[in-house]
Amino acid sequence: MLFYCLISPEFGFADTWTQKADIGGTQRLVAFGFSIADKGYAGGGIDHSNGMHFKDFWEYNPVTGIWTQKADLPINMSGGHVSFVINNKGYIGTGAFGGSSETKLFLEYDPTLNEWSRKADFGGTARTFASGFAVAGKGYIGTGWGDYGNNDPYNQNPILKDFWEYDPSTDTWTKKADFGGGIARDDAVGFSIGNKGYIGTGYSEDSEETLKKDFWEYDPTTDTWTRKADFAGTARGLAIGFSIGNKGYIGTGDDGIDEMGINETDFWEYDPATDIWTQRADFGGGARIMPVGFSIGNKGYLGMGMVYDPNGGPMTYKQDFWEYDPGFVVKNDFNKDGISDILWRKDSTGQVVLWFMNSDGTRSSYKTLLTDVNWTIAETGDFNKDGISDILWRKDSTGQVVLWFMNSDGTRSNYKTLLTDVNWTVVP
Repeated sequence: MLFYCLISPEFGFADTWTQKADIGGTQRLVAFGFSIADKGYAGGGIDHSNGMHFKDFWEYNPVTGIWTQKADLPINMSGGHVSFVINNKGYIGTGAFGGSSETKLFLEYDPTLNEWSRKADFGGTARTFASGFAVAGKGYIGTGWGDYGNNDPYNQNPILKDFWEYDPSTDTWTKKADFGGGIARDDAVGFSIGNKGYIGTGYSEDSEETLKKDFWEYDPTTDTWTRKADFAGTARGLAIGFSIGNKGYIGTGDDGIDEMGINETDFWEYDPATDIWTQRADFGGGARIMPVGFSIGNKGYLGMGMVYDPNGGPMTYKQDFWEYDPGFVVKNDFNKDGISDILWRKDSTGQVVLWFMNSDGTRSSYKTLLTDVNWTIAETGDFNKDGISDILWRKDSTGQVVLWFMNSDGTRSNYKTLLTDVNWTVVP
């Protein structure tokens, strides 16, 4: 019995920023964002120039470059929230809602129903500008700026270090080990790569409020924090971070206390395999703080936010939106998660099976595509620029070559016969 598999490595070509259609709605900062499958989402936030607090919510299609308004949030979102995605549902919690001070509110978005629902309140104390991520079907929120009271952020202001796990299957919160190093902070960056979570940068209150550049890895299986290589840019807060495939990214932000420093444009890539930071192309939209960011497949997206003039000029609020191509393509990524998947073929029956892979080398799911000994795979590639690998089949007896355009769930969206001639073969 003979099986063979088709896999391909990643290859480089870019490290570039490209401006896309402005985010739907209007200019704002401290909005939230996340991606579900092959779409991006952004909403909420504030515009201090006119005192507006927003609850509109928008979906971005990277294939068409179009924003579509979706169901409004149930309450105005004033910023400082944590958001992540678990099992194709979006979650947003903590922060300030409706112009209020810090809250524990936690919401779930179902893109299939286009509905928001309230879930169990965050398990810790009310806070804003916390950090978080999702790993292996659980969500995590910690650190942040506590409920200071009396509208005085510089007195009675507990900057926090506790850390909590959310289980959507039971709608419950469980306290976990405090954030790494026991150093409380707010305005830090959080994201996940594979089965680990990462938090770094931000403002800390160890002896006095200081900017940080330390960077920590969280392992949910052991509930432990491990310090990794410090962020290689300047210490900062109010930056943005996300992951693309097996790399993490941090950029923009502010290198002074209370937005009094220089707004940054630099952008950095973290490789957990080597524990090394590498500077990438500066953000194409210019310096800013508190933007929104997420990734879809092999691309990152960043937009909105605010530009602060340290010389006392007016604050500028942004609505622009940019796509980042990190300079690599993960070939045979059939579900746009930035991870190569595997096509297997059993020669005796012609059965072809697609394995969707996790970043730890395990299989997340599989789908049988075809069982026919007359057809073989000639090549794979993204032939329609939707970020999903497509499949070229060849029938050796007739020379017929057929292109399958694939959906992200492993089904075929449509097909096209390219050639029928036994004298020609596809050159991989």
